[in-house]
Amino acid sequence: MSPLETLYAVSTFPEILKDEEATLELASSLEEEAQRLQEGEYRSSYGSPSRWEWLGALWIELASNGNSFAEQDRLLAVALGLARTTRNVVAGERENQREMMGSEPFIRRLLTTLSAYAYVVDERYFPLIRALTQALANLLTGNTSAVASILPVLVQTSFDSNLISRLLASEDLKTLFSVVVLLRNALDVWPAGASLFAERGPLTSGLSITEAILRKMSVWFEVEDGPAEEAAFEAGYEFISHLIEADMMGELFESLKHPSETEPISAAQSTLLKLYDAHSQRPSSIASTSSSARTPPIFLVQTSITYMSYISSAMTSAFASNSNATASSSTSAAKVSPFSDVRFEKVYEALVLVLQGLLRVGLQERELEEKEVEDVAGPGEGEEGRTVREMKELEFIGQGAGGGVIENSLDLLRLADLIEPRLIRTGPVSSETPRSDPSAGPKGFAHLRRDLVRILGLLSYGDKVVQDRVREKGGLEVVLGLCAMDEGNPYLREHSLFTMRCLLVGNAESQDRVKELQPRGVVDEEGQLGDMPERWKNAPVSS
Repeated sequence: MSPLETLYAVSTFPEILKDEEATLELASSLEEEAQRLQEGEYRSSYGSPSRWEWLGALWIELASNGNSFAEQDRLLAVALGLARTTRNVVAGERENQREMMGSEPFIRRLLTTLSAYAYVVDERYFPLIRALTQALANLLTGNTSAVASILPVLVQTSFDSNLISRLLASEDLKTLFSVVVLLRNALDVWPAGASLFAERGPLTSGLSITEAILRKMSVWFEVEDGPAEEAAFEAGYEFISHLIEADMMGELFESLKHPSETEPISAAQSTLLKLYDAHSQRPSSIASTSSSARTPPIFLVQTSITYMSYISSAMTSAFASNSNATASSSTSAAKVSPFSDVRFEKVYEALVLVLQGLLRVGLQERELEEKEVEDVAGPGEGEEGRTVREMKELEFIGQGAGGGVIENSLDLLRLADLIEPRLIRTGPVSSETPRSDPSAGPKGFAHLRRDLVRILGLLSYGDKVVQDRVREKGGLEVVLGLCAMDEGNPYLREHSLFTMRCLLVGNAESQDRVKELQPRGVVDEEGQLGDMPERWKNAPVSS
């Protein structure tokens, strides 16, 4: 096959594009060239000044046709062949990328024309929009200088005219995947660009782009047995991971809140929290969470207090309604559950994710701090991490009067027992012993109880001030009450016993208080108080 530049002279482009037969012949030649360029050897040896000039001139000629080219099938065919040729010729080839970079403005101009809503929802234009997006993505992939120059141009425009936002309105999944891959690959080589996606204003659409991707991801995640959706979700996850790793999580979470004050959490915030939870459990993330170069996720502390207050208020209202119904002897009234409110269930789910994030980060920070101090000062002299310190500061300084982490945690544990009493084992286990299903959902507050009691253990470990605070707020009695075996939450007892040890070690006042609370007997299966087993008598308290 003769080179395209010898078959079609640059000077003949205007005439060729006016002739239907010649245009379709050119389109066919471009498709053949795109196929050949899938071969790595041919692609790497492709470069010659005449070829780059020829490709660049054809992009200019197509772009000069303005909006009319999108209405002419023969020009669409040429544009598709040229887009695929460009996409393939620059794939993984830095020198080819450099040579074709002069055509980027014209590729973007054609793509902007086709990003109008009438085109992105019309299947006839899907292949060309997709190929143009892929060509732009391949031009940027691995090219730091190009990304640093072009990504701000793609992001920092008003929402209505923003190319990326318009492409994300496409109904073609492959186009959406290509858009997200473009952004992910851009941040692969230019992490500083992550800050663009937390900004929203008259002349920037970064936050709107992030919100649109989160919205798409929630849809892709729900599709079962959808490999295309799974691939798109994975690309979106990697894009969001770049924002998290750039310490944008707190700013993003705050910026994505619902515009209505009556809505405690937005759909975008909910999706973002789930992705953050998944990201924070990756081995690479765990290794870097407590690095001095990273900012601790303080937003988790502030968010936990906000959500605990919301949950506490809703649970208090539900308990009051049920108590009033009981007092009025209304036997027909159905029991009020806070979970009947969709907003409550969303906040509950978010609170559990936030608490788990706090525990994960707090424990990782403590482990790292103890290791660093042990290397210098010997074992047993580690300091607490910054996230734990922030929780304590909000408790005792910023939020003390209105209730911080400790006070809210104890309140929620009490309310959980009032609304959904635990299934306490009072006798030996048998095949007839009823069991609740811990995986049946949040109705039994299993996850909330578990994480709240663990938070108390994390905060009170080696800190007499916190231990005293918990005792003064009646927390010893609350945690002791959780040490009984709960059939619906069997590991709660183990967590509670460990937290009790954290509350008592080195604290004589708390130990004395526990001694005053020694059990007098055991309630049997019929509800009668019986003698206390000998093995329980005079049991020592940890010191």
